[in-house]
Amino acid sequence: MEQTFQFKIEFGYSSMLVIEIPMDLHDRVCEFVGDGKMARLEFGFQFQDFLKQHFPELDKLIHEKIDEWVKVHYSNNAFLVEERMHKYRLQSSWFFDD
Repeated sequence: MEQTFQFKIEFGYSSMLVIEIPMDLHDRVCEFVGDGKMARLEFGFQFQDFLKQHFPELDKLIHEKIDEWVKVHYSNNAFLVEERMHKYRLQSSWFFDD
């Protein structure tokens, strides 16, 4: 069984979603960011832009999960602003305590 990592994002109108990814993808992101405190803080503050630029496959996965959530919760909402729903932020720890 493949190990996975879970993290929370907040998106749209203060909605929360848990995303699960393979541990090797988590580790590649950690290695790319490094262990510097400022780099990790910037990663958290610029999460969506960071993923879009450096890990587009993860950004795409998150958008797919958001789309799935929107279909279930807002299927009949004509006033939903699609673009707003796709603005996401990291809401849980990404890095393990050393």
